Amino acid sequence: MGTSGGWDRYQVAGPGAASPDSDITAVSRFRDNMEVWWTGPDNVVHGGFWYDDGQGWKGPYALPGPVGATPAGGLAAASRINTSMEAWLVGSDTSVRGAFWYDYGKNWRAYHDPVALPTAAASTSGMAALSRIDTSMEIWWIGVDGSVQGAFWYKGQHHDAWQRYQLAPLGK
Repeated sequence: MGTSGGWDRYQVAGPGAASPDSDITAVSRFRDNMEVWWTGPDNVVHGGFWYDDGQGWKGPYALPGPVGATPAGGLAAASRINTSMEAWLVGSDTSVRGAFWYDYGKNWRAYHDPVALPTAAASTSGMAALSRIDTSMEIWWIGVDGSVQGAFWYKGQHHDAWQRYQLAPLGK
């Protein structure tokens, strides 16, 4: 706690680092780590990270394109194991795209294919993501017709491909 009994405040990235209408998301892979992403004024997704090593926040860095470039809607992130993170966004073509990071590779890599093709998501859609077990991830977004759309990934099933579904149709 801060000296006033409230929250301690700190700066992750300097003034002008984020677009004023940017979405923001964060994840923690393990107890002594935090990672956060936002959209910059250059219309690229940037991130910063913190380890409990006394060195403070590091970054910003850009996510790789096409994931990191020209986001239109929400951002979401999840960590299913402590050596991995995934991040997703609604692209300017209203597709749902993702990127992943594994501790052994040390570099972010964009998914080869989008999770959902163009016109799948509303351009202003928010996103949510979670991993309830270490072999699974789920993401959700709002479809162009106002429906709630989702996709899931299970390690070793369906050739490790994302499977899409409609959680709630228009008007429900």
